[in-house]
Parts: sequence; structure tokens; C-alpha cells
Amino acid sequence: MLIDKCLQKALTGLRVSKSMKEGLCMNNYKISSDISDNIKNVYEETLMLKRVDDLVQKINKLKDFYCFNGVVEFACPEGKYIKIANRGAFVPEEIAKYIEADHDFAIKLDVVRFKLNALNLQRKKAIMDYDIALSVKLADKIAKEQMKMSVIESEIALVNNDIVEIENDFKTKMEQLSEELADVESKSFSWDKFSNKYGNLVVEKYRAEKFINELHTVLGACDKDTIDMLAAHADLDSNMISLIESYRAK
Repeated sequence: MLIDKCLQKALTGLRVSKSMKEGLCMNNYKISSDISDNIKNVYEETLMLKRVDDLVQKINKLKDFYCFNGVVEFACPEGKYIKIANRGAFVPEEIAKYIEADHDFAIKLDVVRFKLNALNLQRKKAIMDYDIALSVKLADKIAKEQMKMSVIESEIALVNNDIVEIENDFKTKMEQLSEELADVESKSFSWDKFSNKYGNLVVEKYRAEKFINELHTVLGACDKDTIDMLAAHADLDSNMISLIESYRAK
């Protein structure tokens, strides 16, 4: 459709040049130059539109091949105590639970620290007042609060260890899947087969990363004008437009 419009534009340009020749009696050289420039410009515009259409088809084929239907969040939440290095290893509900746990641990530790500070000040005053009995009593309370802190810190360590194990297992499965699909484009297969073997989360993350990497490779070979035209193309859905705009903004 776009190419037909461009050819029609070229023919219009020819008719205009002929009219100018008859009405204004321009010399043959000038007319020939005008026609050549007009055809050249329309031809280059046609090639550009054809190239953009081909790129759109390529991007949509990649999207369909990798079953990509949305942008995956790769950024990790900034936890104060719970540390997640690979967000992709967890479903959103798990991420939410870890964020909530981090908040709870922070409150518990703050309460214990507040009590310890208060008890230490009281004990310091008791020692200065030579109140040995009160000092011993406060020391016992301080030891109990320190024990509470140690228990909380141990719980945090257990959660973080579990996270590391999950992330390591996820990384191993991602590497195994990547190796198995090294020549994926030459294979005939079903994604469901690999989801059953490695889990939906691993396959979804693999497909999303692979698609985005290949999309960036396509965009990396384009000039600014081509990327601008892709970002406004009607045959790309909103997810693709967002990814292209994000790439363009870098």
C-alpha cells in the first residue's frame, strides 16, 4: 500500500514537471533535472518505507516466535535486609512476600535496637550511681534483647540463603535451557515441552531476554530516522512501541 502511494506520487511529479515545461517553457535540461530529482527522491522514500515494513515483519515474527506479550521487570527490589539478585527467579507474588518480610524484619530490629539503647543508658546510669543490683538486672535484660536480635538476624540469614539457592537453581536451568536451544531457530519444537522440563518461570524469562536481545540487535543496525518510523508504525503493538521508545531514549 505504501509503495503504491509512492509510485503514484512519482507519476504526479512527472505530470507536474511536464505542465511546467509547457506553461513556462523551461529548457530541456532543467526539466530533465527536475524529473530525475523527483524520481530519485520518491525512489529513496519508497526504499525506506519498504525497509521499515520488512523490519516490522521481522520484529513481529520474533515476538510470535518467543511468545512475547509484555515487558518483564528485571530490576530487583531494594531490600534493607532481604537481598534479591535475580528478580526473574521469582514470581511477582514471591517478590511481594519478600518485600513484606524485609519490612517486618526492619521493624523488629528497630524495636530491639531502641530497647537496647534505652537499657544501656539505664545501666550506665546505674553503674555511675553504684547501684550494683539494678546494673545486674539491666545486664540480664540487655542479654535477652541481644538474644532476640541474634534470632532475628538468623532468620534473615535463612531467608537470604533460601533466596540464593533458588537463584542458583534458576541460573543453572537457564544455562541448560540456553544450551539445549542453541540452534533453536532450526528446530521444530513446542515451548510447552521445555516449560514442563525447566518450569514456566525459566522459559518465560529465557524467551523475554532472548527476544529483547534480538530486538536490540535489530534496532542497533538502524539509523535514527528508521527507529523513529518504527516507533510510530501502526503494525506494532503497544508493547513493541514501548520497547522501541525505551531503546531510542538511551
